[in-house]
This record gives sequence, C-alpha cells and structure tokens, in this order.
Amino acid sequence: FGVFALVGIPWLVLIVVAFADNIGHFRLYAWGNDYWMYQRFGYRIVMQGYWLEGGTRNFYFQPFYRWVSGLLHLVFGDSSIGEFFWEGACYLIVALLAFSLTKASTGFRWGVLAAVTTLTVLAIGLPWGLIGGSLSEITSTGFIYLGAFMALRSRRGSLAWAVAAGLLASLAFYTRLNNLPMA
Repeated sequence: FGVFALVGIPWLVLIVVAFADNIGHFRLYAWGNDYWMYQRFGYRIVMQGYWLEGGTRNFYFQPFYRWVSGLLHLVFGDSSIGEFFWEGACYLIVALLAFSLTKASTGFRWGVLAAVTTLTVLAIGLPWGLIGGSLSEITSTGFIYLGAFMALRSRRGSLAWAVAAGLLASLAFYTRLNNLPMA
C-alpha cells in the first residue's frame, strides 16, 4: 500500500491532469482504423446487446478488447477519459510489479526506484503517446502483469490465486493474440 500511495496515486493524478481536456468531450476517430473499429464494436456489444456475437460475426481485430472498450464507455460515457485512465492504470500495474520483484531482492528503497524508473521511462518515451489510443497492447500488458501478481500470491499454495493468474493470462491472450508467448 505504501508504494501505491507514494508512486501510484501521483501517477494516476498525472494521467487525469495530463488528459483532462478529454473529459466530457467526444472524440472523432478516423474511419476504418483500429481505434474506430474497437469503438464501433464496443458500442454494438454494450448498447445494442451483441454480447455473445462481439459486435460482428468475424473477429477482424483483437477479440477481447472490444468488450473492454465497450465497458469503459459504459462507465465513462462518450468521453475517452476512461481509456486514458485505464491504460494509465495498466502501466501502473507494470511499475508495481517492478517494485514488488525488486523489493524482494534488494529492499523497499530500490523497489520504489524501480517503480519510479519504470513510470519515468513510460512518461518520457514512446508509450506516453500511446496512452488513450484504445490499444489492445496496453490492456493485454496490464492483464499479463496483474496475472504475474496473482502467480506470485499463489506460491503459498493457494489454488484460487493460481486460477486467477491463469484467467488473467487467458484474458491477456484474447486481448492481444500475439502476446501468447508472454502470457
């Protein structure tokens, strides 16, 4: 909890402040690209009830992300701030796993440094420009790293945590099909 308060809350505040101009605004997506297709299929799933069909009879793009996109718009409305916040939270999961693994071997201070370094690289590098682009890669990464947390918790013999890790790895695969080796 301490590292979440120290690193996680400021990161989430940065995400909200940096992308606050998207709150309450509708985004016009370009016709025919991935972003527009995810939004369209997510709308069909959530608003028109095509839950089992997935918005289309064929999966043209990554299968599970269309449900994630639809649920984000169900919670946040037409605004795209939900995608920014969700993808920022997925990056935070990556940093918290870096903290957890580093803390286990070198201590709390180095763990905090690992988390801060991870988020700094994300903030000043290419991934910052990808936040909010409704990309399945970031969501899949969030599921994979959250599954790694669950796998770490299952080391003490809990079958429930191991099943949760397997479910999250499966969701990561269905969110971005080419992430199977990583999942």
